[in-house]
Amino acid sequence: MIPETAAKGRPWLLVARGQMLQQRAEYLEAGRCFDSAVRLLADAGDKEGLFPTLLRSFFCVFFRGQRKECLGILERCKSLASSNREHTEIILIENNVRISLCRWDEVEKNWTLALGFSDSANRHSVTARIHSMRAKMSCDRGHNKEAVQWAHRALEMRSHLCLPSRALVLNLAADLECEAGHYGEAERHVEEGLRLGRARGYEFVEIAALPTQAAIQLGRWEYRDAYAKIKRALRLAERADDIESMCWDHDILGNICRRNRNPQRALEHHRASLAFVEGCLSELERARALTGIALDLIVMNQKEEGSRTLDEAISISRRLGLLGYLTPALLYRGWLSALSGKEGEAARALGEAVRVANEHDHIYFFSQEAQVATPILALCERYRVGQFVRERIVPSLPARLQSYYEELAHGPIYPTDVPLGSPHPKKRITATIRTVSAEPLGSEVIKGMESLTVREREILKMISQGLPNKVIAAKLFITEKTVKTHANHVFRKLQVSSRLQATLVFQNYSRVYGWEEA
Repeated sequence: MIPETAAKGRPWLLVARGQMLQQRAEYLEAGRCFDSAVRLLADAGDKEGLFPTLLRSFFCVFFRGQRKECLGILERCKSLASSNREHTEIILIENNVRISLCRWDEVEKNWTLALGFSDSANRHSVTARIHSMRAKMSCDRGHNKEAVQWAHRALEMRSHLCLPSRALVLNLAADLECEAGHYGEAERHVEEGLRLGRARGYEFVEIAALPTQAAIQLGRWEYRDAYAKIKRALRLAERADDIESMCWDHDILGNICRRNRNPQRALEHHRASLAFVEGCLSELERARALTGIALDLIVMNQKEEGSRTLDEAISISRRLGLLGYLTPALLYRGWLSALSGKEGEAARALGEAVRVANEHDHIYFFSQEAQVATPILALCERYRVGQFVRERIVPSLPARLQSYYEELAHGPIYPTDVPLGSPHPKKRITATIRTVSAEPLGSEVIKGMESLTVREREILKMISQGLPNKVIAAKLFITEKTVKTHANHVFRKLQVSSRLQATLVFQNYSRVYGWEEA
């Protein structure tokens, strides 16, 4: 290494020292070297040397999560750019910042602009970089199938990417294959990326790859090794002052703790993740951290605070189109609605969650969250929206979780009658069965349910889903007045006076005798 004393006052020695530190992911020290070099080059009026040095400084700031400062550096670079290639570089780098800030609409037109500035000599390189950024943007938005396609296009052009970019694209492809449950393919990609990074001593590649390796191990239910990898990733990120990686590593640790019967520790990690968002990073990381906090609180049975946090996470995710965080939030929103007797709201939330997950290959979250959320997955089956869960998630689960799912989805235990969490304490399940069977339905209620006509049963189901008379009428192609007449007949036969009371009777009957019989 170039000694710090030797580099002092010499801009190009400072730049060389900064590059070495940056390669080792020591961003704080590297940034100081670049900042000193920038001041010296500016004082000397060396515009040609100032431009690349500012760009190197930018990457140190970017990895430390300081997005606004990044944009300030790029504005300064714009005033120094003198060639089409330099203008192209600024546009591409600025788009990386826009993606991290969720400014999706601004990104597309700038890619077209970048291609317009590029010449024939660097056109392939620019195209490959755009493919990789498209993959990153699609991944951030939770459009996993689309992201995989762009990542594979970038990999087909990997020879046109610089080595660090090639390694990071391989890691992104590994992340996406992992999300779809393709762990073998994911492992091959991440190992190739690590080989490239280690060959040049690029430690930031390892910081990015360790969480991916951990996710692959989690997908294979190797929790101890995965936990060790994430802890190592966090230590490296802390040494590098890599704010974004620290934020994401804490989030992963939180998820591991929640799924392994330690939601209190999970909450600490997710709150630490949220703390990194303040003053830097973006709403994407906020949505992720808030979703984790909400899920922890709900598993801890702190429903009121969990519900408020969940609503905030859903609001951000809907506004920015972050489907990867909207899916888990809706899954738990459906659970809370079911617990409070709002069956219609529950069915809609769960239905949307599994539809989005199926469309975009959100396999990994569902399979891992089954550690605590098997009752929610079983509830999807009870509501007739469980095809995705039944066909794509359940087969990937360990035998004990598959058995638990079948018991809750099709057995005598109704999912909302058990708490969230691991199924292994059998005493809790047995006690629930005794409680349910010890409270038989009154003979009048059973008689009333059995006396309902086919049409009345149809309308009662729709009432229990929270549908108003007008919607029921449209679905059944009858008048609203006819719906009211049928509903009054239902109320009279069940000896109830409101839609809520009718819904509760319907739910109670369904739990004992099954959904179809109801």
